Amino acid sequence: MSSMLAAGSLAHINYANSSGIHSVAVPVTFVVVYALLAVVFAVLTARRRCAAHIILLLFCIIRIAAFAMRAIIAHSDTAGESLGFYLATVILYTMGFVGLLYTAYALVLDHALLIADRLPSAYSRSFAKNRVVVRLILIVAVSLGITGGNYAALASSDSGKQLGQTLKSAATWIFFTVSLLLLLQALALWRRNRQSTPFILLLVAVFLFGREVFYVATLDNAVRQQDETYFYPLAVGTELVAAILIAIPGVVPPHTAARKAVPSNDAETTYYTENQRIRK
Repeated sequence: MSSMLAAGSLAHINYANSSGIHSVAVPVTFVVVYALLAVVFAVLTARRRCAAHIILLLFCIIRIAAFAMRAIIAHSDTAGESLGFYLATVILYTMGFVGLLYTAYALVLDHALLIADRLPSAYSRSFAKNRVVVRLILIVAVSLGITGGNYAALASSDSGKQLGQTLKSAATWIFFTVSLLLLLQALALWRRNRQSTPFILLLVAVFLFGREVFYVATLDNAVRQQDETYFYPLAVGTELVAAILIAIPGVVPPHTAARKAVPSNDAETTYYTENQRIRK
């Protein structure tokens, strides 16, 4: 009889509540905010189609879907007890951050290229070479995070769950390292060009780095990491502010300025050459 009761209780685990997802109003609020921000990036994309605007428009759409799903699993016991729905919510949220972080990194690079004559030649070359590497590293990080999350949730053995946690930790440290690299490069850019746009990009880097500091600090404390008191301001709020800052006019430089700053033989590693291909 006791085993039947235990089996019945296991069959009705609310994965949302057990992972700290309780609020409905807060994710709904973020759905509204990101919907407004999506309109802003949609207008910017219509006016001047470029990779930064398109990626951030997709980022907003992903965030709208992720927070809508988060509100659903917090409100509905049926949805909260669905492991598949819960994992889809977590995976969708994880995927969105990659686009924001890479766009911020690429924008710092683009503005550095605009003042390449004021940067050491080795420094300028390292910026250009790092772009493709960072893109690949971020793809690896999100793949590790998604795989680790699935292992941690679905594995039946302790070794499988431990493997999942290890993969998630590796992904977190990779995101932390890239965000630190972004912060250092944004700081170097601002020191060479103390104008408003480099300072805005420095603020973007600070907020994204702060987000990753939160995740690293709570690696061994899943309850604290998922606590909505900390999660929404330190993880969600920081990336939202970063996305809003990128929407400020001038943060995404014009195509013509970027083309003048970059030799034609560097086209494959140039972000705004990619933008030009998109435009065509």
